[in-house]
Amino acid sequence: MEKVIQTFVEQHSIVPLEMRLNSKLTVYECDYENRLLERKYLQLKPTDAQIQIQKHLSDLKDTHIKSKYDLIELKQRILCNKPTQMIHDKSLTMIIPWTFESTQDNRIHQQQIDQGDKELQAKMTDLMVQSIIEVEHKIYENEELLNKELRRISVYNQATNEGLTESMLDIINRRFNMLDKKYDSMSKFKINYYFRNHYDITTDTTILSNICFSPTMIMASPSHLFTDEQLKLLNRGPTYVPPYQTYVITS
Repeated sequence: MEKVIQTFVEQHSIVPLEMRLNSKLTVYECDYENRLLERKYLQLKPTDAQIQIQKHLSDLKDTHIKSKYDLIELKQRILCNKPTQMIHDKSLTMIIPWTFESTQDNRIHQQQIDQGDKELQAKMTDLMVQSIIEVEHKIYENEELLNKELRRISVYNQATNEGLTESMLDIINRRFNMLDKKYDSMSKFKINYYFRNHYDITTDTTILSNICFSPTMIMASPSHLFTDEQLKLLNRGPTYVPPYQTYVITS
């Protein structure tokens, strides 16, 4: 019993706190390094125009990286069955209200439940796919804007003091790396802490135990005897299963 309690405490107390701490430390480290690089940039005595260029590039890079990790989060929400509250609520408004006929036949009653779940599932899947497509387009647009601006200022004209020097570009690229590292840490923390390990839920997430994204739910079938775990496995659709793991362990 003591070992069970110790394991529970480690998994549900120490581990979550350690995850939060490590994520915050990484974010603070990146912010600190970013400030140091900003000071190094100012030590190069840039003109007002060069300072504005650096700020503009940082904003463009920040927007591009954020959209990239937004896409990662959306895909992880599908894998972990954690739709946003907005998508769930919007899906409910797009389907016909469920009406269950009064019946004593368990088979018919199960069909009615599955039919309603299937409609909600299909709408959520469509909305999530639409969101992913929109974010992918946004990533492409942000990347094009960033690359266009980088090409424009990458050539330094010493006579007119226009553009950025190699030293300036080097510092800007290092700041880009810090931004990427910061967002990567924040994204991994959110995915592992909220989506995979379920230590807590975000304010924009809804928990659905029996509705999944994959459009393969058993529907319009006789009353089944599958357990919840078996249904979750079937809802995932075709997938590779390693040898000796082609069964579901149930309690």
